[in-house]
Amino acid sequence: MIYLALSILCSALIFVIFKGFQKFEVDNFQAIIVNYFIACSLGLIVGFDSIPSSHPENWLLPCVIIGAIFISLFILMAKVSQDLGVATASVSVKMSVVIPVALGIFLYGDELSFGLTIGIILSLVAIFFITQKESGFHFSYIKWPLVLFVGNGLLDSILKYAQTNYVEASEISVFTAAGFGLAATSGMIAYPFMKNKSPLKKKNIFAGIVLGIPNFGTIYFLMMTLEHTKMKSSVFFPINNIGIVLLSTLLSVWIFKEGLNRKNIIGIILGVLSILLISN
Repeated sequence: MIYLALSILCSALIFVIFKGFQKFEVDNFQAIIVNYFIACSLGLIVGFDSIPSSHPENWLLPCVIIGAIFISLFILMAKVSQDLGVATASVSVKMSVVIPVALGIFLYGDELSFGLTIGIILSLVAIFFITQKESGFHFSYIKWPLVLFVGNGLLDSILKYAQTNYVEASEISVFTAAGFGLAATSGMIAYPFMKNKSPLKKKNIFAGIVLGIPNFGTIYFLMMTLEHTKMKSSVFFPINNIGIVLLSTLLSVWIFKEGLNRKNIIGIILGVLSILLISN
């Protein structure tokens, strides 16, 4: 279970690091591009011995899709973490567990139980509450968290599908590195078209390095957990995600003194409850 614990820790750190970017006025896009180059390099270093025996032709297409989703979600995660808080971002991302769970029912024959159904409904309600401010409801509060919810759910589903059907255990590091490399390439292609571009600064490079280490760990340890524990997606993702929600929320309150109103607390409780129901 060490891989599962490391996956949870790395994921929680990403949300906290994004919040730190705001405090130190880091350019999100520059740091995210650097982060993916670092994560790609780590993947190649860890999986160096397996490169000659890898078969990228088997998983190149899903890897290209994953790379594009990677950088899009990271930019959005940074925005939501900084604008609406770490708790909102982590719950929005990790409640997306309902998507791979639902697909697990159709693709892998996982059973649809009463508890699973109630858990899925509660997860949607949780997103509504966790994104609300004391001033009342406004669509702008929930718009981007919802996009984050759907996007991350699709990412988890594609990762699970690729791990199940295309990627051998010995290829996990190389596959992960390729996904990160394609994300970095996507960022480099998009950067010239960005508005308000600024010169590359040392602090953005350093921030990207700090982000890249846990980012690599998030996907690598996630796939290693799936490979070595043989958990069903309907069990693994809820356990993984509940740990991330709780740890990232605790870290944000401790480090950044991030306040939670009554609605947010209700949302977190409902989110945790939904994951418990889904995992049973």
